[in-house]
Amino acid sequence: MKKNDIDVPDLNVYQSIRDVLAQARARVYSAVNSAMVEAYWEIGRQIEQAVGDRAEYGKGLLRDISEKLTVEFGKGFDERSLRRMRQFYQVFPIRATVRPELSWSHYRLLMKIDNAPKREFYLKECAESNWSVRQLERERMKHALFDYAALTDKDAEQAREDLVKTKGFFILPSELFENVRKRAVSDENLNETLENVFKDIEASAQGTDSEASFKGLFDDIDVNSNKLGNTVAKRNERLVKLMNGIADVALSPGRTCCGGRSPRLLRCGD
Repeated sequence: MKKNDIDVPDLNVYQSIRDVLAQARARVYSAVNSAMVEAYWEIGRQIEQAVGDRAEYGKGLLRDISEKLTVEFGKGFDERSLRRMRQFYQVFPIRATVRPELSWSHYRLLMKIDNAPKREFYLKECAESNWSVRQLERERMKHALFDYAALTDKDAEQAREDLVKTKGFFILPSELFENVRKRAVSDENLNETLENVFKDIEASAQGTDSEASFKGLFDDIDVNSNKLGNTVAKRNERLVKLMNGIADVALSPGRTCCGGRSPRLLRCGD
């Protein structure tokens, strides 16, 4: 072998070795991150179960735990951090919904989103599109991507419990006014569709504090009234016109009802 052959580095070999090290570091980082996120969730669960509704007890408990953990493990376990871990569990109480590929920094931002469907949307985007923390923050501030009406019913169902707690009711994206209206002209059973939407909204509030507010809310709306027409086809034709009229109601100069979208009552994503 010539001397010159030894002095000239083989860039392909170097790149290959570098890639091996880079991939190994990435796997280690991912494993550590996943383990810590899981640990924070478990810490939050244990704090939540220990404290419950005992606010004063909780303050003392967090103070005591914080002092002991800081002595043994160092920074990162002050009372504020422990409260955040508890919040982590409260926002994501089902362990299976926590995505291991996301970092703790991702979750800290996601927890700032009060709207449950919006939070689920950004969680999914982060995991599937491999968003960085910076990109999540940028998109969260813009609020441009999220549209509850565009979600699938399956995705929205994940936020049902949270929405009922915060809104008092739940409605599927497919049952939103704007989506029902889009399909109205071609919906031969529009009267039944609307009837089912009303029933579903009322049913979603059953057993909750808002049940009384929604019980019988739509009783005065008779989508099968003969006043709308003598046949189902005629009634549905009239219903389409009524829905279009509602969407076009002017609330202020130059503005239509919800910008041509659905009334606020039927928009869980707000």
